[in-house]
Parts: sequence; C-alpha cells; structure tokens
Amino acid sequence: MAASTTEEFSNMDAACSRQANDPEDLELQNLPPLGLDIETVLVTHAARMGVPICDLSAVCRSWRTIVDRDCIADVLIRREKGDMVKVLRRAMKHHKWDVARGLISRSGSLEESREALVVVAGSGRTDLVSCLMTDPRHPVPAFCNDGQALVDASRGGHTDVVRVLLDAPKNPARGTCQDGEALVEAARGGHNEVVVILLACRHPARADTQDGQALVKAAKGGHIVVLRILLDAPRHPVCADTQDGQALVKAAKGGHIVVLRILLDAPRHPARADCQDGQALVKAAKGGHIEVLRILLDDPRHPPRADCQDGQALVEAAKGGHVEVLHELLHATEHPPRVDCQDGEALVQAAAHGRIEVLPLLLHATEHPARADCRDGEALVHAAANGRIEVLPLLLHAPQHPASPRCQGGLALFQSSVNGHKAVVLLLLDALYPARDNSLDAAAVAIAVCKFKTELMQNGKLLAYLDAYMEAHQDAWLDEDDSCFCRYVSQRLSSELGMVPRGLAQWYHVHGLHH
Repeated sequence: MAASTTEEFSNMDAACSRQANDPEDLELQNLPPLGLDIETVLVTHAARMGVPICDLSAVCRSWRTIVDRDCIADVLIRREKGDMVKVLRRAMKHHKWDVARGLISRSGSLEESREALVVVAGSGRTDLVSCLMTDPRHPVPAFCNDGQALVDASRGGHTDVVRVLLDAPKNPARGTCQDGEALVEAARGGHNEVVVILLACRHPARADTQDGQALVKAAKGGHIVVLRILLDAPRHPVCADTQDGQALVKAAKGGHIVVLRILLDAPRHPARADCQDGQALVKAAKGGHIEVLRILLDDPRHPPRADCQDGQALVEAAKGGHVEVLHELLHATEHPPRVDCQDGEALVQAAAHGRIEVLPLLLHATEHPARADCRDGEALVHAAANGRIEVLPLLLHAPQHPASPRCQGGLALFQSSVNGHKAVVLLLLDALYPARDNSLDAAAVAIAVCKFKTELMQNGKLLAYLDAYMEAHQDAWLDEDDSCFCRYVSQRLSSELGMVPRGLAQWYHVHGLHH
C-alpha cells in the first residue's frame, strides 16, 4: 500500500506540474484521487505539505483539484471521533467557511446544532447563523443555551448577528439573558450600536443590570459613547456612583480624563472623587496620570485626601518613578502625605525598583524625610537583591541615618550573591570594611550569612565572589593579627562549608603558614 501511495502521489505531482504548464487543461481541474481512499489521500498529502489537517482546502488547491466540502467534513469528523463542534471551532478559527458549512450540514442532533450556533455567532457569520436557525431537520432556536450565542455575538461586536438573533420570528434571543451579560460584554468592547440594540429590543436589557457592571466595563475601556448611552438610558439608567464609585476607580486607573469628568459631573448620583477611601487617587498615582490626579484633588465637592490610605498614593507614585505625581501629592494644599508614611514603604519600593530620580526627593524632604535605614535596612536589602547598584550609594551614604551593609544579618550581601549581582557584592564588601583587612572581615560576614541562610551551601556564589575579592586584596594581609584571624576564618569555613576559599589557601602558601 505504501508503494502504491507513493506512486499515486508522484502521478498527482506530475499532473499538477502539467497543469501549471498548461492552465487550459480542463481535464485536470477535477483530478480524481486515482483510486486511493479519499481520507488517506487528504491526510497523507496534508502531512507532506506541513499544513494543519483542518486546512484541507489548501491541500486540494495544491492538487489543482476540487474535493467536495461534505467529503472533507466527513474526514474531519471521523478523525475527531464524531466531535463535530470541536472540528467546527477549528474551521472557524482558520476561516474555512466552506468546510464549516459542510460540518453544519452534518450536525447529528439538536444539542449539537445548539453548540454550533454559539460557535458561529461568536465568529460573526450571519449566513451560518441563519443556516442553523432554518435547518429543516432540527432548526435551532435563537434563544438556546441561556442566550450564550447572543452573549458571544455581543462580545465580538457582531451587530448583524445580534439583530438576527433578537429578531428571530420564533423564540428570539433576549437582551435580559444571563442577567444582561450581553450588554456587559458589548459595553466592555465599546460596541455602541450593539448596546443600543440590546436596550431597545423586545426583551431589553436594563442599563443598570448587574449593579451597573456595564458602566464599570465601559469606564475601564474609556468608551465615552457607551458611557453616555448607559447614563442617559430612558429606562433604568445606571447611576454614576454605582458599586461605590467603581467606574470612577477604573477610569482613573486607565487615565481616561473625559470619562472621569462625565462621572463626576453626572446630573444623577454623580461619582464621589473620594470614593472607596480615595482608591481612584491611588490608581491615578500608580499609573502616573497627573491630570487625573489633579482633577480628583481639585474636586469642589468631595476631594480625596492626598494622604488617604496612609499615604498609599505616595507609595505607588514612588514605586512607579512618577516624580511629577510625587510633587503634586507632597505639595497638596490639604493633608499632604508624610514622606516616611508606612514606616518608609515609599523608599523601600523606590529602591527595589531602581527609581534613582525619586530617592533624593524622599531622603532630603524638608518634613518627615524617609530614613535610609528604615525597617532595619529593608530598602538596601531589596535594592541589592534586584541588582540596583546605582541605588546603593544613596542609601549607604545618606546624610542622616544611612543604611548599614550589616543590616538584617548581612542579608543584602546574601541576596545579591544568590541572584548573581557581582558588582553589588563587591560594593557591599567595600562598604563593610574599607580598611586594609576588609576582605578578611568580609569572610567573617560570609560565615554569618552562611549561618543565616544555609541555602548558600548549595549554590556557593558568594564564596566564589568572596574568593576573588580575597585574592585581589591578599597583599594587605601582613601582620600577625591577620595571620591569626586567617586561621580562625579558615577553621570556620572548613567546619561550616567543608572547604577553604582559594584566596585564603594562596595567602597561607605565600606567607609560609599552614592552616
């Protein structure tokens, strides 16, 4: 059979070549499978071409032949063990509309056709939707599967499909299905026309459905037209302050200035700028949306406090490196946040994310400056762990309360070594002991770190860096005290790690000592 298959494919290739040379050869336009089983031909040739099995129309075109779409549908369904809907999804994904029609005609049950309706409605194919709804064998009602076809069509903004489903003469889809989920999805995508249709159909959705969730989704996406439609709906209009101002929070997060103004200036139940304890202000600060921040702080009715949530807006601005937002918050006319709020959280976040332009503002503030050593040097630890070498000097050499490289038992040194930040390790070693015997004392620190974090025994990165550092500074170890301390370090390293760094061993050798 294999030899026969190879021969048949050779004949096909030759036939294709002849047709390419003679496009008027009409006999080759319907090249038969030459005696082979059609499924074998299609599948084998698809594999040779390297195309998905669902792309069998491309296989047919490669032969310069026409294979009936129903035949292709039969092959695909058999290969998926009768799962027509699964094959249909694949065909729709690859835009194989002819194959999709063949699959729909092969639907074996009403339940299968219902699932197919959801698939084709979500793809926006009005012709296929109509085909399923008018199938003489088992017509599919537009309102099936709790209106999921309408929901999927609304999500994709397929206006024509939405109209077909809502205007079906029997069992039409309902805008109220799934508690108005179709309206929520249309609002999420900013599909203005679909929103209008759903609000005006025979079974209209409520603009305030799901406690105004459609408004929240429209505000999040910055969909101004949809927002106005929902707020001005003739029946059951949604309130701008629904869900305790969640729409305002979403608009602030996205930096949607026009949406923000519409919600704050709504004639009915306007949103409060200080809703959710200033959450809109916090989101605006996090995104660096300076204009949104100013609108909120300047609200004439209910402005949020600049220090709301214990200064969380300041923390988010520092984390994101938004200098202009920081200035706006710190110079607020009322209730400016403290720079050292949350025990220096703004400094910790700025250091961890390498916001070099923010740190001076926090460390040198005229009132309540942040301490570089806050929370036992947590800012230094995070900066070292993330390799923010440009941040370390600002923390280590702060004019007041500088961070100590020994903070938290040498955790900064450990974290930087584990994460492979060699330059940070060397900088911390220099900061630990700038005198001539710094590398020896640094070895003692390494022991303390090993006792603090036993994971170091497995990766050994700090030992490797420390070893190189000791080799570079061994000429400074000259007196007897160094010798004694060297022996002590060697004994500790041997007992803790079962090894002696190469730098120490070489020092012993140079000075004629034994360890």
